[in-house]
Amino acid sequence: MQANALRAGMCVLLNNEVCSIMSVTHRTPGNLRAFVQVRMRNLKNEDTQARRAPMVTLLGVLPERPIPCA
Repeated sequence: MQANALRAGMCVLLNNEVCSIMSVTHRTPGNLRAFVQVRMRNLKNEDTQARRAPMVTLLGVLPERPIPCA
């Protein structure tokens, strides 16, 4: 899946850990290449992080399924 197909609420596999996407922002700074800025929360330890990804970056996306609240 390309980075520009990310949406808030999706779960992605990043560094072998499941993260939930909180917000996605498409940015095109001046005459530079466009990129996607993503804020995500690690579901294992509740850490929040921001990442930038080029538009063509491929990410592993987990199938949408209910996540148990624990």
